[in-house]
Amino acid sequence: LPEIIHSNLNVSRYGSDLKITFSPNFEHLPLGQQDYILCTSIPTSHANSVVAICQELINRGYNVVLLIEEKEFAKFKEFWSGGRLIIPNSIDSDVSVEVQLAFSSVSLNELAQILDRITSAYSWAILETYPILVKKPPKFVISDVFTRAGFIIAEKFNIPAVATWSGQSMPSVNDFISPLWYPAANSMLTHNFMTMTYLEMVKNVFTRLFRVIIADFFTLKSHNIKRRHFGVRELDHATDITQKYPLFISSPIGLDFAHPLLPSHFLIGPYFRPDYDKKVLPNDLQLWLDEAPNVIYLGFGRYASPTLESIQIIHLALTQQNKTLRYLWSLSEPLQYFLEKANINQLSNVRYSPYLPQIEILKHENVILFISHGGFNSIAESLIFNKPMLIIALTPQLDQAHNALRVEKSGCGIMHFGWNLKPILLQQQISLLLQNITVNIDDNMTYPNPIDFKKMNHFFAASHRIGRLLRSAGGTTRAATIIEEFLEFGYQHLIFNQPNYKQSFIIYSLVLLVTTTIITLLVLLPYCCCRICYRKFKPKLAKQKRKAQ
Repeated sequence: LPEIIHSNLNVSRYGSDLKITFSPNFEHLPLGQQDYILCTSIPTSHANSVVAICQELINRGYNVVLLIEEKEFAKFKEFWSGGRLIIPNSIDSDVSVEVQLAFSSVSLNELAQILDRITSAYSWAILETYPILVKKPPKFVISDVFTRAGFIIAEKFNIPAVATWSGQSMPSVNDFISPLWYPAANSMLTHNFMTMTYLEMVKNVFTRLFRVIIADFFTLKSHNIKRRHFGVRELDHATDITQKYPLFISSPIGLDFAHPLLPSHFLIGPYFRPDYDKKVLPNDLQLWLDEAPNVIYLGFGRYASPTLESIQIIHLALTQQNKTLRYLWSLSEPLQYFLEKANINQLSNVRYSPYLPQIEILKHENVILFISHGGFNSIAESLIFNKPMLIIALTPQLDQAHNALRVEKSGCGIMHFGWNLKPILLQQQISLLLQNITVNIDDNMTYPNPIDFKKMNHFFAASHRIGRLLRSAGGTTRAATIIEEFLEFGYQHLIFNQPNYKQSFIIYSLVLLVTTTIITLLVLLPYCCCRICYRKFKPKLAKQKRKAQ
């Protein structure tokens, strides 16, 4: 790649102020005339899918360049063997602090604006870095569905691309990821929506129908201003990217509600690296787990930590369980400190750590239960190793409650609203999950064959079933194979001239129109009947009145 002309770029575009500083040890890749694949992603967990697929392509002999932020690259550098373009300071640290505060203090609308500003800023960082690539465009682009810059590059130079989605089987947050009568995504209420009234169900149907019809139009204008700046076609719909390009969906197969998919949408299962089950635990942790017959692992993600009060309630519920259990808890050091200062009776046989290698822990045979916040990656990692779950969704503003609903409906676990913890119910749920969950032979845990599932705890049996479905989906190996086929044969045969979103738009509009018409007719029918009856009997009534007078 040619050398960088500017070491610093100050960018101010449409409300996003951004400073890009290239690292002094920025890697100049001697690609020359070689073809290469460009992969990029915004920060946070969405990068995992892109990186895992690209590493698989590298192992197959392809030249791959990863364009990513420096602090995100630190998470992958231990196994990444391809080229990289690093943007060290693409996002100001103040913005990250803003996001941490947002999860606990701002409204859903403000949170959405903050997250959109971050993704837009990162997209701008990628596009401003692109002069490095202009003299040799990639032959293929892999980008997560939120990093719009990757697809602008693909359209600018007319090169094929593929989108990745790390989450449920839906091309956008406006599609239905649950039955129509459930609340819309990211709008879970504090009451138990498993016992909704018919009035609430009807209200949810109308809310979601209106949302599908009008919500996307508010975001199109800002998207198209940026796209116009780079001379590419404007979007007709917010989900247009998922219609123009093939989409890899890390669907929790077996957990999904029914959802129509296009031929260009591929359910490939969790994005695990090919060697995900080859890594080993640190020696001290391996020894600790080997000596523990039954371990409960607790981990609540990085972005929405439980409050101290929630931790106390979970502590209380765990102390009522069998004393032979051991607990491995991924808990930050500040929370450990507050726990100690709060004078809480410590769990016996518990080990705290600010960071734990989750995949390596969950695959250990002595781990029998995973208590989690319900993030998609955590669910996939737990079920692929056949571990039942207790999901304590920490916030109604993310996908955790929906994920928990899917797990409970599939029989793999139980859900509990973390913003409305009930100690007694939580204790009962843990006891239910642990009932007959293991088969101990000579003090060693064993996993029976599928024919013995009916003799076991049904949560454990369901976890085996879903785990097998997840493993059979193909993951990154299947995704890399599909990309190779795209490179050789193209993918235009998969793209419809009449995109699915237009069909959905028409269908939902008709449903809303028909529903509104039926309700209007039902309301007008009694009124019309009364009017007809009144006109029919009015002469008789008048005659009787005159006779009475």
